[in-house]
Amino acid sequence: MHRLLPLALMFMAAVSFTACKKKPAHEVILIEEQEEVVDTSTVVTSSTSRTDTITWGGAKCTVTVARSIDKERPRVIEETDGRKYYDTRILVRVVNKEGKTFFERYFTKDDFLPHISQRWKKHGALLGLPFDRIDNGNLLFRGSVGSPDPVSDDIEPVKMLLNLSAQYQLSRDNEPSMYIPGLEDEADVDV
Repeated sequence: MHRLLPLALMFMAAVSFTACKKKPAHEVILIEEQEEVVDTSTVVTSSTSRTDTITWGGAKCTVTVARSIDKERPRVIEETDGRKYYDTRILVRVVNKEGKTFFERYFTKDDFLPHISQRWKKHGALLGLPFDRIDNGNLLFRGSVGSPDPVSDDIEPVKMLLNLSAQYQLSRDNEPSMYIPGLEDEADVDV
């Protein structure tokens, strides 16, 4: 038994040393082919605001037009690439020199539905309604409904006239600088 003990210790030592020996690694690297991921998130258009101080009806007043996204409205799906955009709403505010609000209202694309084509009713967003000038005693705001893609210039022009009694009229804008063929026969609608 005394003879077997040293042999058993040598055998265990030999097994220990060979088990600790570094073995060559056989790594298998798998590369999965990834599908192109289409961004289905909703694109957010920029919010803007502009304030002009004007003299209207013989008095100074401040005209503010502010565009913001409207997450409560249905999303607009761009017709060429299918991207989704949030529609916008536009605040028009007129404040007199005493600081009292003379007119304040949010406008959405729905306000202009009688004045735009079926195409833009489905695929368009209200892009803007900036103050343009005083026209025959009325404030003239000229804007557009169209493709929400910021690099697109595909639009239908619209306008709003605001009188000194705080009544407004919405219509398609057919003035030469905003003229689009085929849009000249639409009637104005008083609000």
